[in-house]
Amino acid sequence: MKKKILTFVLAALMFLPIKSYGFESMQCINETTSKQDVDAYSAIVMEMKSGRVLYGKNINQKLPMASTTKILTTLITLNQPDLHEKFTVYEKDFAAEGSSMGLRDKDIVNLEELCWGMILPSGNDAANAAAVKISGSKEKFSELMNKTAEEIGMYDSHFVTPSGLDDDKHYSTAYDMAILTREAMKNPLFREICKSCTHRLMMGNPPTERTLVNYNKLLKKYDFCTGVKTGYTDNARRCLVSTACKNGIELITVTLNCHNDFKIHEELYEYYFDKLKLCDLSEFTENINVHVAGSNRPLKAVPKDLPLVPLFDNEKENLKAKVTLNPIIYAPVEQGKYLGDIEIYSGDVVIYKTELISPVKTEILTKKTKKHFIFNKNMIK
Repeated sequence: MKKKILTFVLAALMFLPIKSYGFESMQCINETTSKQDVDAYSAIVMEMKSGRVLYGKNINQKLPMASTTKILTTLITLNQPDLHEKFTVYEKDFAAEGSSMGLRDKDIVNLEELCWGMILPSGNDAANAAAVKISGSKEKFSELMNKTAEEIGMYDSHFVTPSGLDDDKHYSTAYDMAILTREAMKNPLFREICKSCTHRLMMGNPPTERTLVNYNKLLKKYDFCTGVKTGYTDNARRCLVSTACKNGIELITVTLNCHNDFKIHEELYEYYFDKLKLCDLSEFTENINVHVAGSNRPLKAVPKDLPLVPLFDNEKENLKAKVTLNPIIYAPVEQGKYLGDIEIYSGDVVIYKTELISPVKTEILTKKTKKHFIFNKNMIK
């Protein structure tokens, strides 16, 4: 077996503070041609946890994305503090052409109900109603959409409408829509909504029971599908953002302007689920110790997230790791304290990244505790 390369870059000689960053902030791009070209203008397959791109075609091409826009509108809506507060909607605010959840003038709803209406039946009325409630107007809401998109890292996107109806200045990329989906799927309620085939709710004025049906047929066609959103306009054509999970591996697939999108998504998932295997990379995260000022014993640093990573055959043999530790750590150290970071690379692509933290609390070593420690050590001998 080939010798694994394990490169430790230590910051012990540096006196500048090391910036702490989370696993979720990583973005990796690795376009491949490991599968024949798919019949879509733009397409991407991304591994959910790491953000690694497994397949890409025109992934940074700016294109209209139709109602997949509602992934962002729903995410913003779900992050509102008054999600269950009832309010009245007016037709002048929510009226829109195209798909609808069936809102009527002066209906009484809450924001969560509108989220179900945006994702399942792709309600343009629901998206507009949520936008006006949150920001006062669709124009103001578009400013919030662009601000949120930039924070997520969607640098090649621009939003004008909350519903995704065509506008020359409303566009995104397959890559941006994939990283948006990574962010949205961190929200448990978003996950629940986008994987549901149907949903019953009581709404209206007076409230009546309504059943919403999900346009995403992949949920029923493909057993491992877990979401997310369809889209179509005359300009954008068929757009689909989906997710699937199999054998502990979760993937995102995005196609923009793709005629046979449900079939292509299923084929891409089966191809990459067959090629990938979930591997334990604990050997790269073991025996990482840091010196703690005020203590005569090193402190073990452990990964915040389990090092379980989907890999291709024989890929593990050529991995390398980079460890960055805080230059100075003073006792006492609380359990869970940030100590540094570890990155594991496959070639030039980061496939795993997480914080290193303290597994236990470390006290300051006083003279009293030092004597007690020596006494116990001698007793053992």
